[in-house]
Amino acid sequence: MTRPAVRLCCILLTAGIAACGGPRRTETPPLDRLYQGLADQLPRVDSTTLAGFRILIDPGHGGSFRGTVGRDSLEESKVNLGVSLYLWGLLREAGADAHLTRSADRDFLTEADSALAFDLQARVNAVDSLRPDLFISIHHNAQPQRDPAYNRVETYYSAGDPASLDLAFAIHRHLMRNLGIDVGEVRQGNYYILRNIDVPAVLGESSYLTHPPVEEQLRLSRAQELEAEAYFLGIVDYCRRGIPRVTALEPADSLHATLPAVSCRFEDHGGLGIDPDGVSLVLNGEPVRPQITADGNRATYELPWDAPNGTYDLAVSVRNVGGNTSRVARTRFAVAYPPALAAITTAPPRLPRDGGGMRVRARILDARGLPVADGTPVSLTTSLGGPTREERVDGGSVEFALLVPSGTRSELTLTLACGERRFETRVPRGQDGTRRSRAIVVRNARDGSPLVNATIVAGDSVVTGASPSGVYSFPADTGAHLHAPGYRPVPLDGVAADTLRVDPWFDGALLGQRFVLDPQGGKPRVAGVGPLGLAASYVNLRTATYLKAFLEAAGAEVLLTRTSDEVRLPEDVATMTNRFRADRYIELRHPSAPPDSALAVGAFFFPGSATGQKMAAQLGAALAGELGVPFPGPEATVTYPLQQTACPAIVVAAPSISDVTEELRLDSSAYLRKQAYGVFTGILHHYAVADGARLAVLVESSAPQDWLVTLDETWTLATGADGRVEFHAVPAGEHTVVARRGTDIRRATLVIGSDDVRFSIPASQ
Repeated sequence: MTRPAVRLCCILLTAGIAACGGPRRTETPPLDRLYQGLADQLPRVDSTTLAGFRILIDPGHGGSFRGTVGRDSLEESKVNLGVSLYLWGLLREAGADAHLTRSADRDFLTEADSALAFDLQARVNAVDSLRPDLFISIHHNAQPQRDPAYNRVETYYSAGDPASLDLAFAIHRHLMRNLGIDVGEVRQGNYYILRNIDVPAVLGESSYLTHPPVEEQLRLSRAQELEAEAYFLGIVDYCRRGIPRVTALEPADSLHATLPAVSCRFEDHGGLGIDPDGVSLVLNGEPVRPQITADGNRATYELPWDAPNGTYDLAVSVRNVGGNTSRVARTRFAVAYPPALAAITTAPPRLPRDGGGMRVRARILDARGLPVADGTPVSLTTSLGGPTREERVDGGSVEFALLVPSGTRSELTLTLACGERRFETRVPRGQDGTRRSRAIVVRNARDGSPLVNATIVAGDSVVTGASPSGVYSFPADTGAHLHAPGYRPVPLDGVAADTLRVDPWFDGALLGQRFVLDPQGGKPRVAGVGPLGLAASYVNLRTATYLKAFLEAAGAEVLLTRTSDEVRLPEDVATMTNRFRADRYIELRHPSAPPDSALAVGAFFFPGSATGQKMAAQLGAALAGELGVPFPGPEATVTYPLQQTACPAIVVAAPSISDVTEELRLDSSAYLRKQAYGVFTGILHHYAVADGARLAVLVESSAPQDWLVTLDETWTLATGADGRVEFHAVPAGEHTVVARRGTDIRRATLVIGSDDVRFSIPASQ
């Protein structure tokens, strides 16, 4: 009896015992099928099976880049090449136009550039020049902790591409069935090579070389051939269903003075045609219902009559009868009806009798009564003479700052020009007793860009909100202050010019930087829980919220991956981060640990990420210094977000919540704010912000705890039992400090140079 027959008899005998209600022998391990032979039959192929399909195979790594190395020194790059060569031969015999990015153990480096990104870009360039129908990158994985028992199949596809997802499923199921590995999944992949090519693409991690039985098998050419056959089966299955394509999109990158007709054409290469229910048109993120032509090869869509002026992004994909989906085809066009009407207002509505600033705002409309497109140029001239002022429509409106000379008695004529149209309005002269007003243009002192999200506050009231063009009007002589995220507050009473240039915090180091903060969530047993029941997921979110406030005050844009107990999947977190076009990703944790573990800070980065390693070192050291605990240094680890985000990414682990004393501290908002400030200080170091001075503030009080201490109306910390807080990187100059606890409010002003300062706010003022 042959060995397969013996195995079959054993399986049937076991099944028969179970069916008869006999004992189930769960202690017997399953038969080892690892790389033992095909479970599926290879199809009968000839030179026409894949005729007309161009396929590019990429053996991962090579040359200087060995990839992972097994316990017994087997190099991934060589295994990848062996599998790829077998697959190339199978595809050629089946009639495919098959190509390899490399056919020897080599890389694509030059003497001028030895970076990994250069090697990867060379493979992307091969796709751009060859224009294949499919791209397959062959890899074998490694477990970060090199757990010898860990082994699985992972098939990655280009994130957001339905065609790559279909290809990944077709290949993955054959890898699972034929390699004898029972655990695996298809996952989005944001690897450099996947996110930079525009054909259906997968990156296969068919097994783990850190699993010794895999390494032992893959030393053999038969195992490499078997893996190639599994890939081949998936490719044949995918191609036999046909590859649909969008071949034309209209309108394409053009400007239209009326509503254009939207249309697309498509084809099904090697398939049975396009499924009319599988045609998807998405316009500016919203799905629309197209009209499909009788031949099934074209779709059209008519924009509604009140479609607004502006830019339109069109995304189209189609699915064929066989179930495969095309790549998403995209185009962009703009609608810009000419101006026909204008609504003009001024603030104040009458001329200030003693002179001063005015804010001129206009909404320019087309013949349909809709705002003209953003970016449309508008010019302003006045009966006072002087140079023509020019601005562009933003948010549907345009604004100008106008300085009215003192003694102006007659009415003022304003003329706005937009395209071929002229719009005129008259501003009556002010009456005696009219309150004097001001209007100023607020700009960044570094680059001259307008501040569009500032507010002007007088006392406790907001006088003027955000301005799309950076023009702000307000009553004069009211003690008004200007506030804008990323900038120090500025008193306006002493400002005489009609243009105010404001210096950003930290020389603008964080201005416009985009951060994703990911407070680790999940069940307490996953995210951590203290001995008294405080959940780490709750603490993580509160800390992240404080850190978000610090970053936004410095001018950064911040996205929290969650704002409630709702848990995000790792794939969702990576997708959110990449769509946000984040510059940095930071995950915050308060982990569990054995009860006898010493309190310490941990920081983790993705292996090979130099920027991630540097950031982890800086943030970890800053947080540890703020809390007075050790930091052993950054460590490499692999999580899905660290691996799949396009930006540098790290994990920051605060001292363990498993320590009961630490858990009690974490129940204090002052301590959580302190932790967030420690991480924020590390971010400042990461962005090379000069240390500046340290300002230690002591609030003298019989109840020193829980005072909110605010520096320059921007940075707020809370006192602990010692009544102290400490601000870092404080620039030289005059500063205000406000301490508040309930209704007790204390204010102080001090001047800081380059040296550290200790400052006490006395019990009475």
